[in-house]
Amino acid sequence: MGKIFKKVFKDPLYDYIRIDNNVCEKIIDDKYFQRLRRIEQTSMRCLYPSARHDRFIHSIGVYHLAKVAIRALKRNKQVVIDYNKTCVGSSYKFPTEQEQETILFSFEMAALLHDVCHSPFSHTLESYFKDIAKKDVDGNISTVDILDEFFQVAEEINSISGEEDFESFKANCRTANAAPHEIASCILIFKCFRDKLEQIANERNEDSNRNESNGIKILMLFLARCILGAQYTNYTDLNGYKNCIIKLLNSSIDVDKLDYIARDSAVSGFANTMVDTKRLLGSLVFALYNDTDRKQKICLAFQKTAVGVIQNVVMSRNALYTWIYSHHKVSYESYLIKQAVKKISEQQKNPKEFIKKYFSPESVEKNLVCDDVIWNLFLENRDIPEVNAVISRKDRKKAIWKSFAEFQAYFSSEGSIIPIGDFSTEQMVAYLNRNEGINDFEKYINEFTTNDGQKFHFDIVINKTKLTHIEHNSIMIYINNKLYSFDTIFNDLYKKAEVPPFFYLYCSKEEKTKLSDDNYKYKNALIKYIKQYEQFRLIPR
Repeated sequence: MGKIFKKVFKDPLYDYIRIDNNVCEKIIDDKYFQRLRRIEQTSMRCLYPSARHDRFIHSIGVYHLAKVAIRALKRNKQVVIDYNKTCVGSSYKFPTEQEQETILFSFEMAALLHDVCHSPFSHTLESYFKDIAKKDVDGNISTVDILDEFFQVAEEINSISGEEDFESFKANCRTANAAPHEIASCILIFKCFRDKLEQIANERNEDSNRNESNGIKILMLFLARCILGAQYTNYTDLNGYKNCIIKLLNSSIDVDKLDYIARDSAVSGFANTMVDTKRLLGSLVFALYNDTDRKQKICLAFQKTAVGVIQNVVMSRNALYTWIYSHHKVSYESYLIKQAVKKISEQQKNPKEFIKKYFSPESVEKNLVCDDVIWNLFLENRDIPEVNAVISRKDRKKAIWKSFAEFQAYFSSEGSIIPIGDFSTEQMVAYLNRNEGINDFEKYINEFTTNDGQKFHFDIVINKTKLTHIEHNSIMIYINNKLYSFDTIFNDLYKKAEVPPFFYLYCSKEEKTKLSDDNYKYKNALIKYIKQYEQFRLIPR
């Protein structure tokens, strides 16, 4: 068959990306993958008009970084940590070359397809994917958790392949807490890409003069583990190796995060901290260490040359989440889109079936639902005020405060000792974290009336900024033949970054002007009124 021909993609981040021709023909040219051209990568175009990138180029970028990571692990020799001094068990046994190639091929395909069933409008509407409407023989509608739907598809495949113990697989998937779009992508891959992935594996075997018995194959359940972040809990030498590969796609620092950090920063023009992905991934090594049972085990580690880049990853990602993804305009855009879909669904005869029609793996499989489809749905329902607010920016409401820093200035408790009945920041944060009773709070806030009879109408958006937290011992650094946890080395430099839950409050432009009149008289009255909300005050339970 000869050497597999490669196609070339020009990318502003990585220059030229070369991909096997058969991968392009069977995966990238497929209608489901091409659909990703119509799924925006982020919801920040309302803030940065130049951010016109999509899940298509992001997926190709993640695939490219996956290949870079693989090449580095093959090039760099594995390191042994104090093995001869303390280990009394047998040496760690690396998987065979065939097993490694099979695992790495499955990982490559997971990186390429990890977003293939992403919901329209980035993460804004992803929550609709979580529950799938089902109709029984009598026509009754019920909902099924998307993870249970995935298990049904996965069990059918595992019953044929016998890849692994399915109960352990399910248990590991449940504890992974994967996002709905990741689970949906696994469902679509299992249904629509399995045969194509097997064909690509067979063609690679033919190109390398290997037959089916000694060649690579696709591991579908392992591919899903990579996307979901479902590491093996029953440790064996083989599973330890697989867990290292899973972490390359789903961990505190992985190829998915590295691509969107660099890409989102570049296309928006946001002056973010630079992340040298080539240096970082080029430092990857397999480290063999002695566990508490004094048996040699394997983990993924970075060489000391990458320490500065790791710190930059944390800073860069946190900057995006703090100042871009949680920006008051981005938050309000997402709120309006959610409200628009909610109001349209409420007008349908069967709202659950309506949601399934547009937001489910089945809607992608049968109808290739993408951003354009939802936008056309909005255009057909312009008579709904919430929908019209999405289409037109003219009458959009304005944020009364524009950042967590400003919010904190208004709502931080004065003094550390708070008497019963007074406003408590901790009480407010606990309430917002539960995300329960927001409707009651919204009703309360819209009853605000000034002493001279001024009334306002507010929209509330709860904001939970997701910052990077590197869990203890999750990122290992290899220095002078020893392993160190990144968070331990930089205990003073690295702190657990947290932005407590808070809320944005939006009102009309005219109302915001009123709040600013007479040296913020109405605004100060509003803040005082909010602090009197029962759930925000320290009350005995």
